[in-house]
Amino acid sequence: MKKGKKQNGAVLIVIGMLFIALILVTVMGGGDSTVTDSSAPEPSASEQEDPTSIKTRDTAIFVIAKTIVKDNLKTPSTADFCGLSECTMQRYGDLYAATGYVDAENGFGAMIRSKWVVQFYSDDLRSYAYEATYIAIDDQEAGEWVDFPS
Repeated sequence: MKKGKKQNGAVLIVIGMLFIALILVTVMGGGDSTVTDSSAPEPSASEQEDPTSIKTRDTAIFVIAKTIVKDNLKTPSTADFCGLSECTMQRYGDLYAATGYVDAENGFGAMIRSKWVVQFYSDDLRSYAYEATYIAIDDQEAGEWVDFPS
């Protein structure tokens, strides 16, 4: 009879461990490796039909620019960007540039406002695909600025 109790106890321990593992997998998201950009807005049906829509293009340029800037901040999780209407943009073919500002913590934890300028190539704004060529945040620069034709 003692052997049966030991086996029942072992079965209960295994079941308990499986239950805990199931809870952890559920809480942790099940290990889904799909990466999505939650900052990328879903275009409306009319915008999907017209990829040259100014609103769609400007939104995509703004989202890409913010991504480039965030990738270059010391504490990107604290970033609070200017609005789309406060951002200036340029385009020449597949070359885009945007300027704006961001409030974010610096390396010492102080919240500061920084002006930024980014430039990138994109031949498919709808998919938010880009190649960054230049970024400046305040006086820190990286890359090579390409002049736009007059």
